[in-house]
Amino acid sequence: MTYTTVDLKKPGPDKGVGGGIKNEVIFFDFDEISETDGIPNFPQRDDGGVKMLAGDIGFKAGCHAIKVYGTAGSFENTSKSAGEADGMGWIPGCKFSYPGNELEGREFAANWINKNIGIGQRMCSNPSQVDIYGTPCCVLKMSSVWTHNKDKNSTEFTFEAVGIGKPIGIYNGVFPYNEDSGS
Repeated sequence: MTYTTVDLKKPGPDKGVGGGIKNEVIFFDFDEISETDGIPNFPQRDDGGVKMLAGDIGFKAGCHAIKVYGTAGSFENTSKSAGEADGMGWIPGCKFSYPGNELEGREFAANWINKNIGIGQRMCSNPSQVDIYGTPCCVLKMSSVWTHNKDKNSTEFTFEAVGIGKPIGIYNGVFPYNEDSGS
């Protein structure tokens, strides 16, 4: 079965309005995804290329996702097309600010800087659906800038895919969280 071309009609009132992004980002390390016969336990996509098929992301024993707070109004989620003729794809990205310069935020920056990151982002309009940024073969990497001046004290985190890959996926599965974190 392959993708069937359909008309794109106006989606309804206010669908182009910004905002509506939950101020909690789900992070996971692709190196912590379990494998079966060398294949990551990460849901495949349907023929349309966006909706992820039923099933949860499989994590190795003792591994889990984490939640990170982001300042409301600071989120900028992107998915840009890129590549050469016959090699076009997508570069997903996410940017947001984390307030203050407390130990936990600084340790997050220090310890996630070189990880192979995947991100889950929920929208307020459909909290059971998670937009997934990254794939096992096209991970995101983090950069951060801490700023402290008369106007703000925060870290801006930016995540972008390291190459050209798939568009942002739509995931309806669940994430395991650390039971000790209260998540």
